[in-house]
Amino acid sequence: MGGRPSIPQKEIERALKLYKTKEYTVPEIVEMTGVSKATLYRSLKRVAKWWSHTLENYRKLQFIYTLKIS
Repeated sequence: MGGRPSIPQKEIERALKLYKTKEYTVPEIVEMTGVSKATLYRSLKRVAKWWSHTLENYRKLQFIYTLKIS
């Protein structure tokens, strides 16, 4: 099959951790990890979406729990 070889998940996770530290620029992270800028931003979007969904579910559970206690 054609296309670029996939980036190991460990490198994507490393890139996300480096981004989170705010000590490195995106070009520096790309150079250090080999993760493209597009992949980094796509991964950040996925993490944000996952976190938002998780937080929403947590809030729903909290609400349901308070209803059962009342």
